[in-house]
Amino acid sequence: MELRIYVNTWKRYNEGKNGFYFDLGIEDNDDLEERLVDAFGDSDHEYFIQDYESIGFDVAEQTDFMELNEVLYVLDDYNNDVFLAVCEFEGLDSAIEEAGSGFDSYRLYADINDEEELGQYMVDEGLMGDIPKSIEMYLNYGAIGSDISMNTASEFTTYGYIERY
Repeated sequence: MELRIYVNTWKRYNEGKNGFYFDLGIEDNDDLEERLVDAFGDSDHEYFIQDYESIGFDVAEQTDFMELNEVLYVLDDYNNDVFLAVCEFEGLDSAIEEAGSGFDSYRLYADINDEEELGQYMVDEGLMGDIPKSIEMYLNYGAIGSDISMNTASEFTTYGYIERY
């Protein structure tokens, strides 16, 4: 996953000088540090993020972009979606923190986008117990999904239904 950020130092900013764009998630931190030194002259700076181009989460100017780069660099395709869903659900800082554990305390149901789909999934997978086929047509899947979503640490996100357990 990649993220483009516009970085400056407080000294340069106060002198009216422009910063530089950097792409995160395409190289490790050693390479990024080299590019920062090349751009700003040395590594003894107070960096901050002035702007960013993101795909699904907000970045604050004080975000530790070296830590964020490290996380983005190692995410695989599945964890990209989980990462973005956690960003939407609990914020960027939580997603960065959870990335270290591989999102072990989250489950993403990527194809579930509303309470009815959640209820249907839970019944179909047998997670609501054994329900005879003869009465399934009378079930209110939306109410089942609503009850589940209200009683768990979860949220419907752009990437599906995410649950923290």
